[in-house]
Amino acid sequence: MNGKVKGLAEMVQDKMKWIVHNGCVSHCFNLVGQFASRAIPFKVEKLIRAIYTHFSCSSVKTAQWLDLQETMNIEAYKIQNYVITRWLSLEACVSRVLQRWAALNQYFQTATGGDVKGIKKLLWDSEVKIYLQFLNSILKSINSI
Repeated sequence: MNGKVKGLAEMVQDKMKWIVHNGCVSHCFNLVGQFASRAIPFKVEKLIRAIYTHFSCSSVKTAQWLDLQETMNIEAYKIQNYVITRWLSLEACVSRVLQRWAALNQYFQTATGGDVKGIKKLLWDSEVKIYLQFLNSILKSINSI
C-alpha cells in the first residue's frame, strides 16, 4: 500500500508532487529501536529466546516453573515469547525475565536438558543482566510514546 515503486504513496506523489510520504510514526520508532538494539550483544536476545523455548516445548517444565513461583510466594507468570515482528514484545519479555530473575536462577540450578547449560551460563553473566536492565528502561520509554 505504501510502496515506493507501485504503491499508493507513489501514485499520489505522481499526481501531487508537493506531498511527502513519512510513513507510520509508530513503525518508524520500532525500526529505530530494532536498529539500535543491534548494538547490544546477541547473547541477551539468545537468553530470552532460550528461556522461552525451554518452557514452550514442555508442559511438564512449564508446570514446574509455575510451581516454583508459587513456592516462592510470587505471582505465577509464564515466560513470554519475543517476536521481532510484534512491535512491543521485546519490552514485555525483558521485563518478565528481570521480574523473575531470582526464580529463573533457582529453576535452572536444578533443571536438566540440552539448553540448560547455556541458559545457566547466561543467567550468571552480570553483563547480560546489566544489558537487560538498560533495555528495559529504554524500551519502556520508546513504547510509551
